[in-house]
Amino acid sequence: IQGETEVSGIGINIGMQKNERTGGVTYPIVSGVFPGTPAERAGLKPGDIIMQVGDQSTKDMALQQVQLLVMGEPGSR
Repeated sequence: IQGETEVSGIGINIGMQKNERTGGVTYPIVSGVFPGTPAERAGLKPGDIIMQVGDQSTKDMALQQVQLLVMGEPGSR
C-alpha cells in the first residue's frame, strides 16, 4: 500500500488458512502488518496464527467475525 492510508483496528491484514501447525484446523493468519500500528508494536508478524481473541477461540470462525473481534471499538484495548 502506498500513499496515505488510515488504518483502523490493530493494523493487520488477515486471511484464513488450514495449517499443519494447528493440526489441520482452519485459523486466521496474519498476512501483513502496517508500520506504526498497535500490531507492529506488539510484535505481530506475517505468518502468525490468531488462535483466539480475548477469551474467544477463532477455530473455524468466519473471516468477517474475526475481523470484527480484532477491530473492537475505536480507542479500546
